[in-house]
Order: sequence, then C-alpha cells, then structure tokens
Amino acid sequence: MNRLYLNRHLGRGIPLLLTNLFCTGGRALLPNVNAATGTFAGKRPAVYGQWLFWLIALFPMMVGAQPLSINVIVPEPPPVYWDAYLEFNADIQVIITNASRQTREVKLVPNLTSDRGLEARFVPEFQPLSPITVPGGGTITLTYRDLRAIFGTPTEADIELAGISFDRLYESETIPEGTYTLCVEALDFSTNESLSNNFGCDVFFVRQHEPPLIITPMAEATVAPTDPQFVNFLWSTTGIPGLTRYRFRLFDLEEIGLFNAADAFLLETVRPLYEEDGLVANTLSYNLGFPELTNGHHYAVQVIAYDPEGRLLFAQGGASEVVTFHYNAQGLVIDLPGSPGDVLVNNDNDGGNNPGVNDGPNNVQQDPPENQQAMQFNCPPLPPPIPIPYPNAIADDQTITVGGFQLELTSGGGM
Repeated sequence: MNRLYLNRHLGRGIPLLLTNLFCTGGRALLPNVNAATGTFAGKRPAVYGQWLFWLIALFPMMVGAQPLSINVIVPEPPPVYWDAYLEFNADIQVIITNASRQTREVKLVPNLTSDRGLEARFVPEFQPLSPITVPGGGTITLTYRDLRAIFGTPTEADIELAGISFDRLYESETIPEGTYTLCVEALDFSTNESLSNNFGCDVFFVRQHEPPLIITPMAEATVAPTDPQFVNFLWSTTGIPGLTRYRFRLFDLEEIGLFNAADAFLLETVRPLYEEDGLVANTLSYNLGFPELTNGHHYAVQVIAYDPEGRLLFAQGGASEVVTFHYNAQGLVIDLPGSPGDVLVNNDNDGGNNPGVNDGPNNVQQDPPENQQAMQFNCPPLPPPIPIPYPNAIADDQTITVGGFQLELTSGGGM
C-alpha cells in the first residue's frame, strides 16, 4: 500500500470513520453485525479490521502529536538569581527526545512563571546563534550552560517581562520567594514551527531562609568575666545543613567609640575586635586563644548566614539582629575552677582589702573568707576595726563593739 493510496483513501476515510465511530457508538463501522449474536452477517470482516488497525496506528498524527518531547529538571535547591534563567547560567537540565525518524534542527524557548504574577519568557522570534540538532529516534541532554554556549547571551529584546521591570530585576538580582513553573518549548530553527508538546515543564519552590537568631548572650545581658576567659556564643541554625556557612563578627564599642552598635557593622572603615568566616557549626567558644575582652566594656555581635555557592536565598542578606552585651563583674558571685571558694566580683576599683572592691589580681575581688561569706549571704559589710582599746570596766546600758557588731549591755557589769 503506497503513500498515494493512503493519502487518497485513508485521508478521506479516517474522518468518515471517526464520524461513524463517535456518532453511532461504533455500529456504523460494522453494518453487517448481528446485534443478537455479535457475529458478522457479511463476508468481509477483515476489511473492518484493517480500518481499525489504521485508525489506531494513525490516531496520534490525527490529534496533532509532535515529533519531539521535552523534560525539564530544575536542581534542588533551585537557582535564585535571575541570570540563571534569563542568561542560561545554571545547571538546569533539558532532555529532548525525537520520536520521529527525521533529524530536527531546533531552538529552545523557555518560559518562567510564578504564582505571584511574575513572568519572564523568550519571544518566539528569539533566534540563537546556532541550532540544536536532534537525530531521528535519538535523545540528547543539555544543561542551561550548554545552551548558553550554543545560543549566546540573550538581550532585553529577546525577553518579555510581566509583573516586574528590568530595572527592578537588575536591582533585586534574586527572584522573589514563591512557586515557579519553568517550561521549555522546541521550535523549528528556520520556520518557528512548534515541534514539541507543551509538556516540558518543572515546578519548583523558591524560599527565603530566615537569618540566624543569636541565643547567647541575650540582648543587653551582663556577662561575667572568668579566669581563664570563656564566653559561649550560640545562634539558631538556618538554610540547609551542609550548604549554609556563618560569618561571626564582634566589636568592642568602647574601643571604636560608637554609641549606636548597628553603625559598627555598616561602616567599612571600622574593624571588628574579632571576625571569623566559614563557620559550619552554630556556635563559637570564645576562649584564651581569642582577643582579650575588657571588663566593663560593651560589645556588639552579629552572625551572617550565607551559601558560598549562591544556591540559597536568605532574608535580610542572612544577617542576624545586632546583639549587645555588657562584659562586667558587678554584683556577681562566680565559682572559678581551682579557686579556694566563691569569689565575689564587681566593678568597684578603689583598692584596699574592702568587701565588694576589686583589689585582687586581674580586677577580681579577693577578700578574706569571712567577708566573702558575709557578702554572699547578703549580710551588711563589716565595719573597720575600732582603733581604741576596749574599756577595762563595763556598766549597764553601755554600748561596746565586739567582732564588728554593736552590743548594748542591759544588765551586769564589773571587771
């Protein structure tokens, strides 16, 4: 059966066959069928079998099936920068399968839409530098970076935007949070004829991860100095484990002479007391190996979360709120390892062996045990010793000083 016969006979017969099939429930296809027995009354049932065979074989062509099929795979996490989608600067995969025997030269036209009304699509007239050749019966896999090498870099004239302007796009650099659909269509390179069913799509979600929250020290807290020096900084995790890194910065506000702590992180000319980048864990143990903290000074700390590969998107640039704390020993009793007992620390510094005064090494109070105990249990400080000797005789209603306490005699007397 040659092609001319198919064109002349099947071309006219298939529409008639479909009409009979859907309008008569299939009975018109088999006019000699006995309704009671379901058998053929005529002598040519094979003719109808042939018609049915060609109907099934040619049905995809009759409903407009295209020779190419496309699958789009957006990696996880998805790219968050506009140039990934508009300049083919990403590892998004496009798989093209040619179901026909004919080699096709095509171009790919992407279309990006979001649930928030944003759309960026390439115009059908977009003409790349060279076509993509898909052999008959073959499958090829390309990344967006491969497409960039083939197509070159598109211009604004090649792209249509909705819901956002090019100025806003360049200003933001990253795509907003939301659900996105990326579709890719294959067109004939020369005629712009569509060669693929519009099923080459992938749906993905772009989210902004919250910046870290500094847990310790708490904002406006007072941190007691210890000997040796040790302060534990702890913040909440964010992003994706293994991808997120943290940048830690600590400023001595007295040293840099700034009243507003936030200014320390905005001024590039101000150098932090300590800075560390590339932290994987959400904690930092500030010990003797770090710059010394000064008793009585105020400090400001900030942690910034980021992805060195640019795969994650963080709100507020990943920067935590600035937290300030007072590194001060006023009114605190701490237990130092290896010390003979509780050591009272505060911020008085007038010298002398007086209760509540930092007169020991490293500005730490080292009063006699009896004074330390008195202060620990909130007893009044002991008075200075009486420079005059005790009287040789006492009498009723006389007041004397014993052990730093005033005693009034109500009865008794004598030598």
